[in-house]
Amino acid sequence: GQGGTVFGSIETAGGGAPGDLDLEVYDAARLMVRRLNLSAANYRIEKLAPGPYTLAVKSAGTERLRINILVKANAESQYDLTLPPDGSTPVATPTPVPTQTPAMYSPPPTSDPTPVPSGTPSPSPSTDPSATPSATPSPSPSAPPGPVAAQIEGTVKIKDGGLLPGVRLELKNDDLLVITLSSNEGRYIFRDIPRGVYRLGVSKAGYKSRAYQIQITRSETMKHDFELEPGQ
Repeated sequence: GQGGTVFGSIETAGGGAPGDLDLEVYDAARLMVRRLNLSAANYRIEKLAPGPYTLAVKSAGTERLRINILVKANAESQYDLTLPPDGSTPVATPTPVPTQTPAMYSPPPTSDPTPVPSGTPSPSPSTDPSATPSATPSPSPSAPPGPVAAQIEGTVKIKDGGLLPGVRLELKNDDLLVITLSSNEGRYIFRDIPRGVYRLGVSKAGYKSRAYQIQITRSETMKHDFELEPGQ
């Protein structure tokens, strides 16, 4: 046949014999074609098709070792393997990290303070004067046309008599109609009445009705007391 053989010894980096071994053989397509569990420090693999392979070896307390080998037709090839101690790879990893860290971190602190002071003063003087005059005139013209909410209150009495409860008071114009009744103490109140000219009607059964004109121009509390005469 055209098969080849590979063999060799396996030892640890300190020169000692490893414990139980797992040896795997992968072909060029990375498919595992052989797997051996060894208790000795020597290995021998026969009848491998010619071509490139990868040997992967692992033992307790060691790192996995991978090496590329070449199997020749009708030939024996020797590959002696030395397993690195477990943790050897991470030991080498932190060594370049500290050397790169100061190089990576040194540029940012030098560039950071430069834009901070230069950028901070430039926007503050430019925005402060522009914002102050623009904001100051805007509220002053908009304040006068604010909504008016006046309050009208007072009492209703019998002419030459006492306070009159249950009197109907009707405040209206073309846009609004508000109706209220005087309390047991003869008091009434209209709240949040907007600007305008209103007709205020005062009436109660058994009394002569009265009507008044009231003009509201600003937010204020207006007091109006009324007297009703008995009759129709």
